[in-house]
Amino acid sequence: MSWFNISVEMSREASEGASNYLMEQGSPGVSIEDSAYFSIPCGEDVICDESLRPLGEKNIEGQSSMPGETVSISGYFAVDEERIWEVITGLESYLEDLIQLGIDPGNFAITCKKVEEADWAESWKKHYHSVEVSESLVIVPSWIQHTEKTGQTKVQMDPGMAFGCGTHPTTLMCLMALEKCKIKDSIVYDLGCGSGILSTAAAKLGAAKVIAVDFDPISVKAAEENCRLNQVSSQVQVYQGELPAFIEDNKDLPPGDIILANLTAGLIINNLPYLSALCKEDTAIIFSGIIQEKLENLLKNLLDQGYRVEETITEKGWVTLWVVKV
Repeated sequence: MSWFNISVEMSREASEGASNYLMEQGSPGVSIEDSAYFSIPCGEDVICDESLRPLGEKNIEGQSSMPGETVSISGYFAVDEERIWEVITGLESYLEDLIQLGIDPGNFAITCKKVEEADWAESWKKHYHSVEVSESLVIVPSWIQHTEKTGQTKVQMDPGMAFGCGTHPTTLMCLMALEKCKIKDSIVYDLGCGSGILSTAAAKLGAAKVIAVDFDPISVKAAEENCRLNQVSSQVQVYQGELPAFIEDNKDLPPGDIILANLTAGLIINNLPYLSALCKEDTAIIFSGIIQEKLENLLKNLLDQGYRVEETITEKGWVTLWVVKV
């Protein structure tokens, strides 16, 4: 089966919106390449159909430039040229509208190529690699043979169509912060769990119970499969739900010792009023997925809503916060 691959290169600031747009238009998932890390390159090893040359060369560019701060997002759509043009022109309008909301997509460029399913499904795997988070924790793609060091915990991951195999700075910072927590026998929440990397790591590091939540059914499936792969399904409960409704609808769940929220600054701000329902007096909250430009506004909201920042970690334009509820 053939697919059309629509890729857009833009500023990191606008990447979350572009990902959501492509999935809302019917892409079963997205692949991501960030200039700040190494993940799934868009357009690698694709097979182009010469008969579709005008469409294959479609390239729409925006107005501004943000060198070194770009992200490429790729979505996949069934072969339907009329529908593809609708998605491309709609994406262009969507990115231009973001400027009115104060989000600069930068010098965005939209491209479209035809790909064969076999190439898309397998070729990206060669770009993932094992990630040594620390001397005691390593993340290993499930298709790679790896022997961990003595005393090192190995977490195996297969992201499938869900985002996350441990290479992104926000994930790495979350894992580093998690290792500093008192994980043994703890109750952990993973809000926006993606492929389940943080949930799985928490369970393998000794958490008694992990409650993982994501709105995306593809992510929920990937997280469940990765829990089975790592033999931690008995410790991790994966829910499909959208924040903050999930918190409001599940008030019988126990408070957490650790809350992991690798989201975006906007989503974190929206959920601050509800997170206290999940907190104990000494709950450690780890917020990540925050771009530097959004930090000041987030810090103000944290202060206004009774949260105190204990530690700030930065890496390649991304920020992770260790926070407690005062």
